[in-house]
Amino acid sequence: MLAQTAVDDKSNASTAIPELLRMLCLTGCLVTLDRVPSGWGCQKAIARQIRKQGTDYVLRVRARHKGLHHRLEDTFRLERAGNFAGCPHDYADTVGKDHGRIEIRRC
Repeated sequence: MLAQTAVDDKSNASTAIPELLRMLCLTGCLVTLDRVPSGWGCQKAIARQIRKQGTDYVLRVRARHKGLHHRLEDTFRLERAGNFAGCPHDYADTVGKDHGRIEIRRC
């Protein structure tokens, strides 16, 4: 965790998150947010704020965001079927032994 802020009684996370993001120098970083306030409009605003600051992001998509959720499922289903041939990507696979166990990492 890089930063946190208290949310005023008259405010909420929808306004606190963009303020918190503006306090950080995020250029070249990857921002991950697990809990984004309800409402796709709020998610869009937060995503715009992150991109405006010159970085990338990972946001949690819930099934209740039906349109976006279905589009993502369809995209990944199609790309997976074609072994992601249409998506430039890197793949790394490492196997190691540490602390008495075999560790396999794939990304």
